[in-house]
Amino acid sequence: MGNDIRLEVKIKVVDMYRFLLYNAYHGFSALPGLIISAGALALLIGGFADSAFAKAMLIILVALFTVVNPLQLYFKAARQVVMTPAFKKPLNYELNDEGVTVSQDQEEVTVKWEDFHKAVYKKHAIYLYTSAVYANILPRESCGDAWENVTLLIKEKIKD
Repeated sequence: MGNDIRLEVKIKVVDMYRFLLYNAYHGFSALPGLIISAGALALLIGGFADSAFAKAMLIILVALFTVVNPLQLYFKAARQVVMTPAFKKPLNYELNDEGVTVSQDQEEVTVKWEDFHKAVYKKHAIYLYTSAVYANILPRESCGDAWENVTLLIKEKIKD
């Protein structure tokens, strides 16, 4: 039990936004949209659009996956953080040799290390996935001085 790490995590809109962006643009599902945008941009720059309508359609295609989708994800993140009761107050995390315990008020749940699907290490957070799309978000800011210890413990316990 010498590895006990306690964190108080308050999920902010920026934390949720980064998570949603990662999920939306990581993996094969993002590739078609980015290819369409890049192709539309190449056609636009190459002057292959003869009419104003064709140019407008290409601009819309370029913006769809590079501007519109990220904006939609931001508004989704903001709505999710504001509307989810669990995000109104900080979540208390305890990471130890057995797993991760998350508590808030009288609610508590423990996930054993072997039940985590994977861990993703980003500059601003660690995502502990329990399924393909659901993850616990551990923002670096919430970890403070414990960031290195949190990272080392998770890397020791979750083998990707």
